[in-house]
Amino acid sequence: MWAIIPDNLDILVVKGSVLLDLGRNQEASRTFDKALTMDPDNIKALTEKGNFLNYLGKYNESIAYFDKVLNIVPDHFDALNNKGAALYDLGRYNESIRYSDKVLTLNPNDDVIALYIKGLGVNCLGRSNESIGYFDKILAIDPNYFNALNNKGLALYNLAQYDEAIEYYDRALVIGPNYPLALTNKQLAINRSPHPW
Repeated sequence: MWAIIPDNLDILVVKGSVLLDLGRNQEASRTFDKALTMDPDNIKALTEKGNFLNYLGKYNESIAYFDKVLNIVPDHFDALNNKGAALYDLGRYNESIRYSDKVLTLNPNDDVIALYIKGLGVNCLGRSNESIGYFDKILAIDPNYFNALNNKGLALYNLAQYDEAIEYYDRALVIGPNYPLALTNKQLAINRSPHPW
């Protein structure tokens, strides 16, 4: 099917996204590169290539692609969110929070991803009470948001509110019963053990 119009830019971008979804990462990367050879400013190809690099843990490289998008479209939600996530993964929490704030300023309907990244960032900075507020906003939008449940539990754990933390880990484990991090977090809370990270 793809060989019918091999040099069509839009089809190349869609093909790259599909390959990425199928886990055919190297083919996806080559497809995005081909699209970017045809149009170096293609927003979708730049964003998807950045997402691909982020997925591989190549955060600095992914940020370079998100920056290219933001140079063209400064208010691009996906690029702002994904750059914030990459900065978080690099441990650059204050910068990450700034990108989440940009999204939340632009989006009047509380963007769940930006709330989540900001909640993670402020928790890592030792502001667990504040992070709970962000996770609560997410849970008001989606009560079954697994990562918000687990990370609210972690914030409560950081505040030595172990029983409350266990309640949120249990809610997370109803959704993902075999998720190792939630199971580990719950065990640490039960034992009142120091968190290893």
